[in-house]
Amino acid sequence: MGIRLLVVEIDSLCVTQFLNRKNFNATLPLVNDILGLLSHDWQVSVHYIYREANFAADFMASHALTLPLGLHHFATPPLDVETWLRNDGLGTMFPHVVKP
Repeated sequence: MGIRLLVVEIDSLCVTQFLNRKNFNATLPLVNDILGLLSHDWQVSVHYIYREANFAADFMASHALTLPLGLHHFATPPLDVETWLRNDGLGTMFPHVVKP
């Protein structure tokens, strides 16, 4: 694909911190798969973002649960996600309450 720089944004602080650690033992197959992807010949940075900043991705993840198992290609975004994409493009902000 020619990807040299990959920025991964995750709305789980725990997962972000785990993936940014340099030394850890991975015993779960999914973790090993992720580490394998991160070790390709590219520069990867993993960043934590608030779930509220990730509405479009969150919608698509929920939408995927309604689809049959397999690979799905969308020529255009589903109608319900267009609002989130538009808000993202406009830089619309949503209030977020952070618990101490």
